[in-house]
Amino acid sequence: MEPVKVYARIKPHPDGTGCATVNGKTVTVERTSFDKPAFTYDGILDGQASQDDVYDAAAAYQVKACLDGYCSTIVCYGQTGTGKTYTFNGILSRCIGELFEGCGAGGRIHVVGVHIYKEVMTDTATGEVVTVQKGKIHGAKWVEARTETEAFEYIKASNDTRVVSSTKMNHNSSRSHAAILFKVLSPTGAEGKLSVVDLAGSERFNKTQPDTTTKLDEAKFINKSLMCLGTVVSSLAARLPHVPFRESILTRFLEDSLTGKGKATIIITLSADPGNVAETVATCQFGSRAMRVTTTPAKTDSTASWGVSEWRAKCGELEAQLGKVQTGVDYTKAIADLFNLRTENSRLQSEVEDLRKAATRAA
Repeated sequence: MEPVKVYARIKPHPDGTGCATVNGKTVTVERTSFDKPAFTYDGILDGQASQDDVYDAAAAYQVKACLDGYCSTIVCYGQTGTGKTYTFNGILSRCIGELFEGCGAGGRIHVVGVHIYKEVMTDTATGEVVTVQKGKIHGAKWVEARTETEAFEYIKASNDTRVVSSTKMNHNSSRSHAAILFKVLSPTGAEGKLSVVDLAGSERFNKTQPDTTTKLDEAKFINKSLMCLGTVVSSLAARLPHVPFRESILTRFLEDSLTGKGKATIIITLSADPGNVAETVATCQFGSRAMRVTTTPAKTDSTASWGVSEWRAKCGELEAQLGKVQTGVDYTKAIADLFNLRTENSRLQSEVEDLRKAATRAA
């Protein structure tokens, strides 16, 4: 079993002072001169840390795990205006190069982006509503990125669809949770998945002062989903028999990341502003509880599952084409291609079954 890794990134106060001080891997938050709780994490990134420092310390491990065949997740969590989206974008811009370099010429990378806005998850490329169950997204369209440029273009287009509004605490406040997922098939046969998640920030209405009904509703949905996530993490940390994953779309999406066979890292972003000390302590407490959550990492199935699913998709495409009346279509060739694909599909399914039996005997 492996615990969830937690790193804290601190946004410094503009005048150089603040309520958070760092000593190694421990951050101390000064609520009053007599109340200074301390929290220790896997790493602390202070205001001097660059985007490269953050990536190397908190994200590179998960990218390598993905290339090795694991399902990896990186989550950015914290109060609004503390730099979650900045951290999220920094990780994405660096992991793409690592993924393509790790895959090499013989690898393949697919990508999909999703947003959760007011408890509805949508595919950012198609705008279609998708469903999620135990971390598995149904109905989203995976797009193959053949080059780093194609991957960057997809992510930019995905980010451009995100709902952003101005509040008293953040002029570019994200009003939805966002995630970019990569499915990676390396030349060695390792099949991994990397999910990079940017959670919308928690808000206190007396500070953000939403000036429209829409902003107020958005904040309510954001806070509710984050409260559900906090309850889930607390339940997992306490090893309770029931964990309420079904209470929100966000917790359903993160269920597999927090309980399955993957590896997870949470980057909590903290404000050193004394005016935000209550939110900073609450975020630190969330991080401490998350460190007590464990997963059971195991590599995913190799190329067999990928190949069978692709052959099935191609069979479906050909069947759809046969159902249409199109001038100039060579139906004889299409039927022959369909027959060949189905034959190959059956062969691959037999190979998968043989591999499963061999694995069972070896175990």
